[in-house]
Amino acid sequence: MSGSRPRPGARDLRWLTARSRQASFAPYPERSAAGQDRGISMRLVPYLGIVISCLARLCLAQDSPGSAAAAAPHLTVLRARALIDGTGGQPRLKPEILIRGNRIAEVTTAGAHSPPPGAEVIDLGGATLLPGLIDCHTHIFLQGEVPAAGGYDVQLLKFPASYRVVRATLAARRALEQGFTTLRDVETEGAGFGDVGIKRAIEEGYIPGPRLYVSTR
Repeated sequence: MSGSRPRPGARDLRWLTARSRQASFAPYPERSAAGQDRGISMRLVPYLGIVISCLARLCLAQDSPGSAAAAAPHLTVLRARALIDGTGGQPRLKPEILIRGNRIAEVTTAGAHSPPPGAEVIDLGGATLLPGLIDCHTHIFLQGEVPAAGGYDVQLLKFPASYRVVRATLAARRALEQGFTTLRDVETEGAGFGDVGIKRAIEEGYIPGPRLYVSTR
């Protein structure tokens, strides 16, 4: 400031930001003329209380039983007549399969123990269960060679992209209903990045279908 001289012992304190001109910090506590220590301005005390309160609420929310229950995966128990587990052995009769979230947690025999509390029990009756099948070479945008209908040439050269997308959607659903839970689609054969759209629609729950690994065009 022009026309004034700093008093002896005074320090040049810089404002932290343009919006915090009322809350300055000294490099270290100093004695004022009244002999009182000052460091952080007393105007910051109410703000410190707000910060501490928010942190306390956050800790309580993380430790509360309600938040843990909300994060707990859904439990499902499947019961069926038999299970082919893919190991080459004989089918397992009267299986009881515990699914935690979207993963199989345990396979036992029905009646061996009670289902976990809160589990959804689905009795499939006389059905036989088996692991999901995997097709490592498929084209969901090609619907088979039918010479009488013009073969692949008609699909590639005359069918519009929108029509092929609809048929690919049905092909993905049909594969899932036939037991295929994973497909490796190796090319769209002229449909560009249509397989990426089908994959995304399945993952976001808009259409049913298996897990897709795509190659685009």
